[in-house]
Amino acid sequence: MSTKENQLIEIYDVWYRPWWHSKVASTTFVFVALALCLLLLYLLWKRFFASKSLSYDQVALLQLNKMKQESYSSQDALQDAYFTLTMILKTYLSKKYSISLLHKTDNEIVDYIKPVVSVDIFATLHEFFERSFQIKFAQAAVSEKMLQDDISFVERIVHATMGKQEDQVESS
Repeated sequence: MSTKENQLIEIYDVWYRPWWHSKVASTTFVFVALALCLLLLYLLWKRFFASKSLSYDQVALLQLNKMKQESYSSQDALQDAYFTLTMILKTYLSKKYSISLLHKTDNEIVDYIKPVVSVDIFATLHEFFERSFQIKFAQAAVSEKMLQDDISFVERIVHATMGKQEDQVESS
């Protein structure tokens, strides 16, 4: 004979199934485990295999070396090279001294860098920006040798200011 307890189970053919045994839960678990593995792989790759980011000094020097290796056949190419050269120097000085120079003209830059650079470097930068302005906008004649000299000049400026931490003089 059956007792009342056995009758209840025999009538209802449904068994309790925990939520973690469902297909939705197992599929979700697989996706979460896959995402965690991918995240772990990304973090390991970033830590050990990704190239280290370069400082603004190194980036400027690499760009200048690349410019040195190129040849410039026409007067237009030389003038375009001066645009690139002054942009490299503007970017370097902006990051070095934490001032915004990228939207400034060559003449305006001179006023902005005067309080933050030393006197000897300021004089050479002032001369360079005046010369580059004449070449870029007044269509002054320029040779490839002059461009190579100016690239070397900008490299010397970067090397001269790389290690120094000049104190910013606050204007009163």
